[in-house]
This record gives sequence, structure tokens and C-alpha cells, in this order.
Amino acid sequence: MKTVAILSNAKKDKDFKTAEAVYQIIKSKYNVISHINMHINGIKYTSEDYVLRNAELIIVLGGDGTILRTARKVCKRKTPILGINMGRVGFLAEIEKNSLEKYLSRLIDGKYSIETRSMLYACVERNGQRIAKFNALNDVVISCNSFKRMVDVEIFVDGTKLDSYSADGVIASTPTGSTAYSLSAGGPLVDSALDIMLITPICPHSLTARSIILPGEKTVKIRLREKTARHSILTIDGQEGFDLEDGDVIKICKSNYQTSLIKLSDLSFYDVLKQKLCERGKQNERNF
Repeated sequence: MKTVAILSNAKKDKDFKTAEAVYQIIKSKYNVISHINMHINGIKYTSEDYVLRNAELIIVLGGDGTILRTARKVCKRKTPILGINMGRVGFLAEIEKNSLEKYLSRLIDGKYSIETRSMLYACVERNGQRIAKFNALNDVVISCNSFKRMVDVEIFVDGTKLDSYSADGVIASTPTGSTAYSLSAGGPLVDSALDIMLITPICPHSLTARSIILPGEKTVKIRLREKTARHSILTIDGQEGFDLEDGDVIKICKSNYQTSLIKLSDLSFYDVLKQKLCERGKQNERNF
């Protein structure tokens, strides 16, 4: 029997009622484990390390943030993730909580595919030594962590200087991340199947600095001018932070790892885009 983990965000799944509904549907087919004590009889509760090592599939209940956090933890093991949206947009989620029976029956019957999403690898070099490294599914962001300060950045692509400008920050994103912070900063929407990297300035103090799309195999180096480096922070998927210092160099390239997402519906990237960004955006405007 295949081992499946259920991970639910307690802030979004009150009293774990949706997690309970998921468990009741899949329990006859799967051995279910979790490191989150949801007080559901029949689930084996164990350590997070055990779950990450032994789960052959992970069902994540929450918003995009919960899925992003899980993706970074399991990408090295290529464990597929099925997202159930408990948040607002839930762009990474495959299922809405009101359609569990319909889609989980497809999972049980093996009627699903696995969609891979590229990730970014970022490392911080200080005095010629690598001192931190990260993998990101959405984006890597350099910004200022103090009040009303801008960062001055120089951007190099494969050793050739691309641009320099003062801005609130700069975003390096995957196609998956093009629907997140990069979009809010004016970057383009990119089909998640493409092998590219996006570099998007955040509120640049320039008339010419614009988002640029690079081939996925390129390596980007971002250097901060010394007067702003010590007030800056590197952020991974909006969830992990690392304080930067004078002289730090941030190198970003395509990661050796990918995120595997379970695909149960017949919706294309463009269907999801229309449904979750366009239609919900209009609905939010009407409700405002």
C-alpha cells in the first residue's frame, strides 16, 4: 500500500475538518501519515523527517505558501505534491475544497499525471566563500529591510553586465513565480512549461529598467553597492530570509531540483490563469 502524507495548515483548515474529509476518502487505498497532529484516528503521527523520507505522495491543504514551503522540503526526493486550496487564489493548488470527492477518486484510480516545475538555486558568497544556499519554486528577492531605503544593484548575466539601477529591490523568478510577486511588480505572465528566468525590478528609480526574460541555462550575478548592502535582505519564496552585508554577491541559476505537482484536472495553464486570476480578480472588485 502506498504511503501518503496529509499536511494541513491549521490556520486555514479549522479543526482539520477538510483533512478529515480527505482521509476518509483515501484511507482504503493508502497508508496515511503526518507530522502534524490533526487528532484524526487512523493516521500515523510521526516526525517530520520520517514523513519527508517515507511519503510517496504528499497532500497539502492550505494556500500557495503552504505548498511552497513543502516544495522546498521535498524537491530533492522528487516527492509529488497534491495541493488542496484552503486560501484565496491558490494558484499552485489542483483541487478546491468543495470538489474533494470528484478529484480524489481520480487519484485513487491512478488517473493523474505529474507536472514538473523548474526551481531556482541561489547562493550568497561572502569574501569568496559560499555562506548560504537555497532552492526556490517561486522567486528569489533582494530588497531593503530598513525604512525608506533603496538598493543599488548591478546585474550580470554569464559575466556580462546587463543593467544597474536603484530600486526597492529586484526579483528573480521562475515561470511559476511569474504569477506572484513579479506580477505585482509589473513583470509578465509566463507559461509554467517554459525554461526561463525572469528578472524584474521593484519600483526602479529609472525610466528604462524593465523586466527581462532570460534563457533558463543563464547564471545571474547580483552585486549590491556597498552603501546599501548592509541594509538588504535576501528572501526565498517570501518565507526564508537572509541578511546581506557589504561585499556579498548573490548568484542565481536554475536549480538541479524540480517540484512535482499532481495533475488531476484537464485544465490548461491558461484555463487556470483565467479562472484564478482574471475571474477571481473581477469577483474581488465586485465585493470591495
